[in-house]
Amino acid sequence: MKTTPLLAIALALVAVGCQSSPFVAPELSPMDISVDPHRMVENFRGKLPDRFSQMNSMVIEPGFFQRISTIGLIKADIIREEFTIVGLNPMGLKIFEISANKNGVTKKYAVEQLAARGDFAQAIVEDMRRIYFHTTPSPDARVIKEKYRIIFDEEDKGKTRFIFAGTEGYLVEKKRYNKTGSLLWRVTYHERFWENGKLYTGGIVLDNIKSGYRLVIRNKKVNVYE
Repeated sequence: MKTTPLLAIALALVAVGCQSSPFVAPELSPMDISVDPHRMVENFRGKLPDRFSQMNSMVIEPGFFQRISTIGLIKADIIREEFTIVGLNPMGLKIFEISANKNGVTKKYAVEQLAARGDFAQAIVEDMRRIYFHTTPSPDARVIKEKYRIIFDEEDKGKTRFIFAGTEGYLVEKKRYNKTGSLLWRVTYHERFWENGKLYTGGIVLDNIKSGYRLVIRNKKVNVYE
């Protein structure tokens, strides 16, 4: 059967949507129904670092990208909404470096193979923002309490959904829907751990449903910087 470009894209989207998580799902305990959802969010926010530098392994697959495996070095300032990320190949050679702030990309470099795949820098910037920034809902978000999770929905030309779960009330998933309710992307957070008095994430999966690829991040080393 001949595969048309549209069919190839559709198959990529289905593949991303159907992939299982590379991390083991934790066994969730029932949420405390007496908990104040907004206080829970504030407690969670207070545990997160305002600034950090981190070394990760990063894998991008499949969709519009061939499989890309890198060692990622990211330095982020959450308050100032700026970050720099550098990707190294297994030989230690730089294949991309991107810096951005809240106004957009301020510096970008990518080897020819990546630069030829559309606006690679912009795609990475958008993904990093989805993962590391705006990780708590606004006070105006609609709250839905369930047995094993508390959901916060923010409506703004679509919907951003934040899902908190576990006895400590940590963010476990973040999703974005368009105006018609179709899922555009989702981020899941796994294996939380403490370092230097702050809470970090050992594993992250971003599924870009719209563009048809998955980004898997595994933490290797983290440091807080001043």
